Amino acid sequence: MDKLIYKIFLFLEVSYSLEDFFNKIDTLTSEEKEKSANILLELGNEIYLKGDWEKAIKFYEKALAIYKEFKNQKGESACYANIGVIYSNLGDYEKALEYYNRSLAIAKDLRDRQVESNCYTNIGNIYHNLGDYKKALEYYNRSLAIDKDLGNRQGESKCYTNIGLIYYNLGDYKKALEYYNRSLAIDKDLGDRQGESKCYTNIGLIYYNLGDYEKALEYYNMSLAIKKDLGDRIGEIITRINLGLLLTTLKKFDEAERQAILAERIINELNLKDYPFGKKMVKFIEKIKNKKVSKEDLKGFSS
Repeated sequence: MDKLIYKIFLFLEVSYSLEDFFNKIDTLTSEEKEKSANILLELGNEIYLKGDWEKAIKFYEKALAIYKEFKNQKGESACYANIGVIYSNLGDYEKALEYYNRSLAIAKDLRDRQVESNCYTNIGNIYHNLGDYKKALEYYNRSLAIDKDLGNRQGESKCYTNIGLIYYNLGDYKKALEYYNRSLAIDKDLGDRQGESKCYTNIGLIYYNLGDYEKALEYYNMSLAIKKDLGDRIGEIITRINLGLLLTTLKKFDEAERQAILAERIINELNLKDYPFGKKMVKFIEKIKNKKVSKEDLKGFSS
């Protein structure tokens, strides 16, 4: 089964319903069907990045069913993890934890330490979102220990960012900046522009909260330039709203409103308004446009 066929279906929207499309996969030869799971997983990832999380789950679930049929535990684990990420984004943390733990159990069974590390990070993110920073830090440090042991510098960098976010939320900006700069050094060394961009956003937030608005603006703009270049539209929304909040603080209301409108346009294009992330962002956009931003709102958003 050629990957191009799937992409033609997905992006040119041929007349098959999703159900008919999945049914056709079931008519493939055993060898073709087994290979199709990897393609469905990859397409699910592409759909996820475009913001259509409900459709992405359907692709992951179909891939999962095929992986189970052919007893491919590694594929199963990947699907559980990806579905968990979507439930986390939707704010259903209980369901997300359920899927992350399924992925973790398989990773441990297969002795796949890298996937195990990824699971610890994902579980740490759940506890972080729930405000249980102690538990989040525990899981982030488990992930960091494995990544260091495996020599996975990209994973190590992400752990530093996550630990930095914990200290940022605890108001320990000095410690947060220390971890962000560790992450940034690795990302630059690896040429990881996505990671570099996130670091710039997070460092910008620290300077913003410290009242160094000129430095914050510099870092936000560095982050935005990379996000636009990479086509990271979710990241662009966050950075534009942070810019809007900063410009509101500086009483540059027209420039702030422009950033809010550009962020809103992306949310509408990605149909994110009905998701928790989209709803949260829209509230801030309206506050920026109406010049009704509270002191609490001015903390901004980490990347």
